[in-house]
Amino acid sequence: MARKYDSSWWLPRAGLALLLALIVGIAASCSNQARNDNGANSGTDSGQVSVTPGTGQDTEVDNGSDTGSNVEGTPVGGDKDPGTNSGSDTPTATPKPIPTTSEPNKPPAKPVDNSSGGSKEPVKEPVIVAENEAFRIYAPEENAIVGTTFKVSGEARVFEAAFSYSFEDGHNVLAEGHVTADQGAPEWGKFEFEVNFKNPTSPYGILIIYESSAKDGSPVHQLEIPVKFKDGIVKPVSGEG
Repeated sequence: MARKYDSSWWLPRAGLALLLALIVGIAASCSNQARNDNGANSGTDSGQVSVTPGTGQDTEVDNGSDTGSNVEGTPVGGDKDPGTNSGSDTPTATPKPIPTTSEPNKPPAKPVDNSSGGSKEPVKEPVIVAENEAFRIYAPEENAIVGTTFKVSGEARVFEAAFSYSFEDGHNVLAEGHVTADQGAPEWGKFEFEVNFKNPTSPYGILIIYESSAKDGSPVHQLEIPVKFKDGIVKPVSGEG
């Protein structure tokens, strides 16, 4: 005789079996997802490894410190291989050498003064060998040796730029004349003239430069410069020597 069962007894058992199957499926799915995440992590590894007790597997922990996609084994912040880097790192441009305009070991060119056609020696100021308030003499200097012709140069500060000179040998006046400078007082005017003479009667001569007084024509501001004559031009006075 067949045993009859109440149909309501298996329903709780079927629901429990279905719940267990669902739990097992979810656990398996989570396990596979975790494995996929661990295998697909490329570029977020910071080099830290932790061991999960009881599993025997090393689990890489992402701390978010690396934004690239470095290949496993490459230190963070180290040199990157462009062939294996597939992340979002911006490539670093290699600096180009700065070209130089000057050749090495080449001395700089010296500047050229084009305004005056090149460098020139500075102009030397003439040396004053004798002077007073009216005259500055550049030549001849005192006790200079002169021949029968010599030059006199200097500056004069005289009325209307005019003055006079005489040249004596102690016995006779060998030469005399009037000279005009290039400008009158109160400016200093330049002058130059020649003294010509012959037959000095002593070894020494004296050049006297003076200005004539506007009042009576007498010599004023006299300047005397002694000189020596060359050998062979002196003719002693009769009875001397």
